[in-house]
Amino acid sequence: NYVPAILAMTIIGKNAKDYGLDDLEMEKPLEYETIELESPTHLALVADAVDRPLTELKELNPSILRPVAPAGTTVHVPKGTLPQLEAVL
Repeated sequence: NYVPAILAMTIIGKNAKDYGLDDLEMEKPLEYETIELESPTHLALVADAVDRPLTELKELNPSILRPVAPAGTTVHVPKGTLPQLEAVL
């Protein structure tokens, strides 16, 4: 049953200071650019094209569960690397 957990999160969220959660340092949001693939594409090829590790690419694209992204899939690449990828594709 998830109801008690949801209620607890709501109470803590509304009273963050009481739980010592008011001075948290947030991580910077991931910055990325997006491209829609026209054909099935292996993520390792995309990683090589943008010169980044495959693990980083998987972190930016958690919805892509298989090694090959199908045509029409939107892929996120690290900010500033889109021109490299477009040149390769």
